[in-house]
Amino acid sequence: MSDDFWYYGDYYSGYEAGKQQAKADAASDGCIMAVLGLIIGLFALFILFMPGIFCAYLILEVAKIHLYAVNPWRYISFLAVLTYLIECLIFLLKGWSLSLKERQKGLWMLLWGICFLYCFALPLLIARSMIFYGFKPAPHHPVDTLNLISWIAGALLGWLVYRRYRLNVDSAPKLMKWSYLLGRRASA
Repeated sequence: MSDDFWYYGDYYSGYEAGKQQAKADAASDGCIMAVLGLIIGLFALFILFMPGIFCAYLILEVAKIHLYAVNPWRYISFLAVLTYLIECLIFLLKGWSLSLKERQKGLWMLLWGICFLYCFALPLLIARSMIFYGFKPAPHHPVDTLNLISWIAGALLGWLVYRRYRLNVDSAPKLMKWSYLLGRRASA
């Protein structure tokens, strides 16, 4: 056999190895992008459901159900169910508030205020506290800038969460639609 045959064989096997490597790289990139998308999606869900998660956590703390005392999956399921029920309660109040507003009853402002505190003020205060106390500078250092940044970031997060609830719009997510419609019928 000639030397050209072996050279062609090496070239062809290198070409095939390159094609396989390109396929493996594409699969790895797809996997990394899927995991990154999942992480970003879970973070976005956490941010949007932050008031409910926080309230559910407080309820579990008051009920003395602690993560270290029970199975972690059981604790997470308690947290998820309580978060869902709290969200349903907020959409029930939203529906009831809109119905009362349409009928020009003054009670709608109280219900709207409760929903507003839940979906704007609570995330604002949580984010502000997390940022301010998480990055608090050393003693005797001015904290005016950090205080301002934490309030602005908290307000932005509160506004983002508030936009999810759309308190003045006649709508609700599919999972909470039943409670919203129940609230719409409550003042009929």
